[in-house]
Amino acid sequence: MRQDAQAKILQELRDNYSASDGITSIWRNRAREDLQFVQGDSYNNYQWDAGALMSRMGGSGNAPRVTLTINKTQAHVAQILNSCKQQQQGIKVNAVGGGAHDVAANALEGIVRHIQTYGNAVQNAYNTAMEFQIKCGLGWVHLEADYEDNTSNDQALFINSVANPLSVYWDPNTSEADFRDMEWAMIVEEYDRASFERRFREDFSDFVGKDMDVGSASSDNFQMTYQTEDMVKVIVYYRRSRKYDTLWTVPLPDENQPGAVINTFLLQSEMTPEELELAREKQLFKRRVLNDVVEKFIIAGDTVIDHGPTVFKNIPLVPWIGNEYRGELFNGQRDYTGIVRCMID
Repeated sequence: MRQDAQAKILQELRDNYSASDGITSIWRNRAREDLQFVQGDSYNNYQWDAGALMSRMGGSGNAPRVTLTINKTQAHVAQILNSCKQQQQGIKVNAVGGGAHDVAANALEGIVRHIQTYGNAVQNAYNTAMEFQIKCGLGWVHLEADYEDNTSNDQALFINSVANPLSVYWDPNTSEADFRDMEWAMIVEEYDRASFERRFREDFSDFVGKDMDVGSASSDNFQMTYQTEDMVKVIVYYRRSRKYDTLWTVPLPDENQPGAVINTFLLQSEMTPEELELAREKQLFKRRVLNDVVEKFIIAGDTVIDHGPTVFKNIPLVPWIGNEYRGELFNGQRDYTGIVRCMID
């Protein structure tokens, strides 16, 4: 990637991170507290207020007293999670719209079921997202296209889990309940140096390693840099762009009814020069359309190490939402809660 194009992407990343962090910082802080509270025990004392704990341990000159933690929250979480796991989980395909029929819907559902089974999506991705949905109000599922294995050039779709929902930053302007109108999203992760070299690149000498200031006081003290001896920060960044195309209405003979024709819709970008010339000669109906294209960037430190288009039309990160609070009543902030927040005293 050219230096000017890379600088533009990095600046876009700074701006988008700052926007997302600014609108979700309260949720991120509270989500950490929720996740700590549900894991509280007598060793970590996560369910104790810091001041009360210090007082009971003799920090104010008082005699030390017993500090027990009886974690009832975890039992409620497990009850809901186990009940959800007992339900049949999966994607259902219904035949709707003109020309749709059950045979095609069943065939598509079989393909989707194979994708879910091949990647063990129910046990890995769905259950992980559901667990965070219950605990802190928001979990994620990550869709990826990758090669099936090292002996094939065929690609397949994988439904992967997101181990840490706090690592996801997304477009704060999304308004749809399922976030399908997101224009961008990113996953920010850290790798130890050896794992990074194995997964992304063996030659580490290409990286400059400059700190990249995002221009905001982040709750995570976010800096895009690899310049530590042991850790490398890696960002998977998706953005959706739109490209203009022309949709042609092409009448073709109906194989089932001799003498009849059916309308077929073809994009100009997918037509051969001969088909396009014929359509223009016959002055077929056409209209201008916008096609969504999702691009993927992998950024390590301050360097874009990989980029390219994907097969997706929407950002391939799917949220699993508990309770969502947004709007002017919450000062423009977004907050997400599970059952744990209500149990914190």
